[in-house]
Amino acid sequence: DAWILRKSLESNSNGRLFEQWALSGWLHVVDGEVIPESVVVDRLAELTSHVRLMRFGYDPYDAKVFINNLSAWLLGMGVKPDKMVRPVRQTWGQFNSSVQTFERLLKMGAISFSGCPVIPWCFGNAVLEEDKFENVKPVKRSANAKIDVVICILEGIIMLEEMGGVM
Repeated sequence: DAWILRKSLESNSNGRLFEQWALSGWLHVVDGEVIPESVVVDRLAELTSHVRLMRFGYDPYDAKVFINNLSAWLLGMGVKPDKMVRPVRQTWGQFNSSVQTFERLLKMGAISFSGCPVIPWCFGNAVLEEDKFENVKPVKRSANAKIDVVICILEGIIMLEEMGGVM
């Protein structure tokens, strides 16, 4: 799932595109100045009716309120948050392995995506940047670009690798 603030539909150069995606159900539009953490946690609660949630990766930068909400929800379900919630720092070293795994799985044909147009759009906004140690991570092609879905997919691979699920 992906969310956007209503005011961004009006002010962003991609506003018309975002509006089409929202009308098609690919993008959730939220009123206000920020996307409330409770909206995301409520959506996760909805998904548990048909998806088994195994682990949550998150960027620890400015995530305290979200993690508190997520942890409270997990505790309410009888799940220990420290077993499911893990910070994923947005560094080259953190993303290098997941980028390589993603590329390998893609070449093998082991990855497929839904018809959601937000996914290829975000990949089109991302470029791989390399540090002096040849570690790579995705970065925005331009300042206004969005790559959130790319980051989420790679964080998912990090979580899966930690659980021993990627060969």
